[in-house]
Amino acid sequence: MRKMFAAGAVLGLLPLTGCNSSTTADTEAVPVTSATDDGTALNKRGAVEVALGEPATVRGPSGALILEVTGTALSAKGCPNNTTDRTQITKQKLTATVSIGNQTSTEWLWPSDFYYVDASGKVTRNLTTSDATPCPGAGKNAFIDLPANSSADGFATLDIPNTATVIGYQSDLSGSDVQIEWKLPTS
Repeated sequence: MRKMFAAGAVLGLLPLTGCNSSTTADTEAVPVTSATDDGTALNKRGAVEVALGEPATVRGPSGALILEVTGTALSAKGCPNNTTDRTQITKQKLTATVSIGNQTSTEWLWPSDFYYVDASGKVTRNLTTSDATPCPGAGKNAFIDLPANSSADGFATLDIPNTATVIGYQSDLSGSDVQIEWKLPTS
């Protein structure tokens, strides 16, 4: 009888132990990154973070596509020098393919929606570095007024500080907060 009582007491404590450990887990520190509803990891600034050249996808709460940016690459070829500070800032084309879902925007990848992050975490907006002179070429207006559920190839002109380690994009013109960061390759 004593053995049965002891076994019952131990079994009776098991649910309490489970509750206690979940309470402990709930009070642990929250990780620096979180995730979107589709499981995509977000960095500490709340952006979908990928390496330059890798696809970046932003989905809404229902999992529907808002924006996907693929084929990203940088090139200074054909771009004029930055007239603000040509020794510290390099004007480049960020070429990409943009695909959107049902949420439209007047302009995807608009240059004023870009920012840069250096190794210390300091953020500089493209509005601050830009001399408002775009790189020439077909595709510079490709991301304006795209119809829903469509895609386009084009580029955005960016005036990138030479100290940048990340290129970021943030816009809420689609009605959703869209934030992507591309990690630049190390030299």
